[in-house]
Amino acid sequence: MTGEASYVPELCRIYVLMLLAAAAVGKAAGLSAFEGALENLIGLGARSARAVALLVIGTEAGLALLLLAGGRWAAAGMAGALLLLASFTAFVAVALARGAKVGCNCFGGAARPISGYDVARNLIALGAGALYLARGTGRPGLAPGELALLGLCALILLLVTTSLGEIAELAR
Repeated sequence: MTGEASYVPELCRIYVLMLLAAAAVGKAAGLSAFEGALENLIGLGARSARAVALLVIGTEAGLALLLLAGGRWAAAGMAGALLLLASFTAFVAVALARGAKVGCNCFGGAARPISGYDVARNLIALGAGALYLARGTGRPGLAPGELALLGLCALILLLVTTSLGEIAELAR
């Protein structure tokens, strides 16, 4: 790969890394809200909800660390992230189909109920992860300035995709 196209896999890696890290931090900060959502959606008891919540947070954080490591570790982390994101997407889609009215705790406690925008965000993240794996491990040896610019682009993408519902509401 040459030119700008060689930056795309690295942008995808950084975006999914940031998404997972933000999700883990948000869920940890709003742990009781996340546990409550698990209790309501799945019907788990308090102890089971706590265990599942901690498992999800640990998995998100661990995958983010693998993506941060780069190279083969990042490829393994991205494969895991794709499995996790596909599971979340299916879970949210089924909950929506059943008419569940539970707060979106994807990034911590939120009053906004889950919606199709959460599915759309996950599909974007799945596409980014698949693109990363299909295009290789990104461009090796990026300069600090290049990494900083890709990080800013990934942050913008993160902010847009985690705010799709709010953006759509403003557009109305």
